[in-house]
Amino acid sequence: MSSILCESELRRARAIVAIILLVLLLLVAGCRARPTRAGEPIVIAADARASQQLLAELTAQFLRDRGYPVEIRTGLQEEWMTRRALETGRVGLVWQETGHTWHNHLNHDQPITSETELFRRVKEQDILNRIVWLNPVNWSARMSLVVARETAAEHRLASITELAQYISRTDPNLVLCVPEELYDTPWGIRGMERVYRFRFKGSLVRFMDHGEAYQGLLDSTCDVAVGYGRDLPPYGGALVALRDARAFFPASSLAPTVHVSVLGEYPELERLLAELTANLDAASLARMEQQLVAGQGRVDRMAQQFLRDAELVRR
Repeated sequence: MSSILCESELRRARAIVAIILLVLLLLVAGCRARPTRAGEPIVIAADARASQQLLAELTAQFLRDRGYPVEIRTGLQEEWMTRRALETGRVGLVWQETGHTWHNHLNHDQPITSETELFRRVKEQDILNRIVWLNPVNWSARMSLVVARETAAEHRLASITELAQYISRTDPNLVLCVPEELYDTPWGIRGMERVYRFRFKGSLVRFMDHGEAYQGLLDSTCDVAVGYGRDLPPYGGALVALRDARAFFPASSLAPTVHVSVLGEYPELERLLAELTANLDAASLARMEQQLVAGQGRVDRMAQQFLRDAELVRR
C-alpha cells in the first residue's frame, strides 16, 4: 500500500514540476515574442537612390521585428513620385530631407540656416498636405561642394570662395558632377554661382547621383561634385567638403515622414521610430550606401546587420 502511495505522490510531484516548467516557458516566450499588430500594412516607399533603398529596408525590418505589417514599394523611380504617393496616401512612409522639401515641395526660395528652425517650419506647413514629420536624425544633411583631397591640396582649396577664384582666374575647365535636379535652381548650382560670382561651363557639367559623383572624383572623371559632408568618412579622407563661407547651402535634416492616416492607425510610430533615428549615425549610413553603389552587398543583409549590431532587433 505504501509503495502505491509513493508512486502516486511521485506522479503528482512530476505533474506539478511539468506544469511549473510549462508556465516558465510561456513566460519566457511572452517576454521575447513581439506582438503581432492587426491592421493595414504600412507601405514604405523608396526611389531608386541607394540611400532611399537602404532607409526603407532599415525601417521595414525595424517595424517588422515589432510585429507591424509592412510592405516596401520600390517601383517609384524618382523622388517626386514617392512624395506624390505620400501626399495622396497611396504609400504611408517616406524618408525626406527638410531642405529639399522646403524648396521643391513647399515652394520657398528663401533659405533657412538653422536646422531646428527649418524642421519646425516644414513640419508646421506640411501637415496641410496630410504629411507628418517624425523625429529627425541627430546630424545635418546640409550639402556642399566636394573635391578630391589631392585636388584641394594641389590648388589650395579649402572653401567655395577659393574654388570660385580658381575657376575665374586660373582654370575654367573643371568638370562638375551633380544630380540634375540640383543644377538649374535658385537653391542649387545656379544660385550658388550667383552668390559666389563664378560659373561652371555648361558643356562640362555631368548629371549623376551623389554616389556616382564621389566615385568620379576618385577616378578623376569629375573635378567637383555636389555632396554631403556626412557621406565622406567611408572614403578614408580621399574626399573633402569645401567650406561654405557665405552659408549658401540651406540647412537640412533627414527624417521619416508619414501620412496622417498611418499615424492615426499607429500613433505609437512616432515614439518607436525615434529609437531608430537616434541610432542611425551618418558614418554607418554612408558606409552602407557606398557599398551598395559599388555592388558589394545586399541591402537586406546590410540593414539586418546594422540593426542587430545596434541592438534594435532580436538576434
